[in-house]
Amino acid sequence: MDRTEASDRLIRRDYDWTNETPSTEIIDAIASIENIEPVDLPEQVDTPLYSAIDPEALNSVITGDSPAAVSFSYEGYHIRIDGSQLEIC
Repeated sequence: MDRTEASDRLIRRDYDWTNETPSTEIIDAIASIENIEPVDLPEQVDTPLYSAIDPEALNSVITGDSPAAVSFSYEGYHIRIDGSQLEIC
C-alpha cells in the first residue's frame, strides 16, 4: 500500500493507557499496517520513533489518568492520541 495515497484512517483503537504504553502501541500498530513483526520495524523504516517524538515523554504525558492529546508525523503517517484513542492515518 502506498501510504501517500491512503486518505482514510488506517487504524483507530481504544486503549487503557494504565496497562499499555503509547510508544509501544504505536510501534505495534505501524508494524501491523506494514504487515511485519514489531521487532522487524527498525529494519523497514528510515528513522526510529525517537526521531519524531521522545517515547519516554510521550509515555509520561499519555496515561490512564490523563485526558491529554498529542499528534505528530512519523514515517509518512499522521499519529494522533486523544484520551484513550490512538488513530493512525
